[in-house]
Amino acid sequence: MILKRFLFFYFLIFLLILGCKKNTKSINSTNSFPNNKEINTANTKTSNKGILVPDKIVKVTAEKYKFIPDTITVKKGTKVRLQVKSIDTTHGFAILEMKINEKLKPGLVVNIDFVADKPGEYTYFCSVPCGPGHRQMRGKLIIK
Repeated sequence: MILKRFLFFYFLIFLLILGCKKNTKSINSTNSFPNNKEINTANTKTSNKGILVPDKIVKVTAEKYKFIPDTITVKKGTKVRLQVKSIDTTHGFAILEMKINEKLKPGLVVNIDFVADKPGEYTYFCSVPCGPGHRQMRGKLIIK
C-alpha cells in the first residue's frame, strides 16, 4: 500500500515536470495585421529558400470563404512579398503556375516571396479543404 502511494506520488511529480517543460509559445490571433510595417517574426514563416528584398508587399487575409484582397495587380519584374494570414481556421494559399502552395495556420503570417516575371492572370485559391464554400475561395493575381 505504501509502495503504491509512493509510486503514485512520483508519477504525479513526473507529469507536473513534463507539463512545465511543454512549449507554451502563443500565437497572435488578432483579426488584422499589425499597423506598423514590421511583422512579429515569432509568428512569421518565409516560404522562399533565399532572401528576397521585395519591391512590393501585399497583405492578404484568408477567411471563410474568401481572400482579401481578391485581386492583386503587379508590374512584370516586381519582387513581390505576399504576407498571408488566416484569421479563422486552417486554409491554404496556392498558385499552381508559380509552384506556390502554403498551409496557413490561424493567426500566423506566412511570407510568400516571388518575382512576377511572367505576364498574365493567375488564380490563387485555398488548397486546404475548409468547409462548404471552399471551392469558391479564390482570387486573381494579375501581372502586367
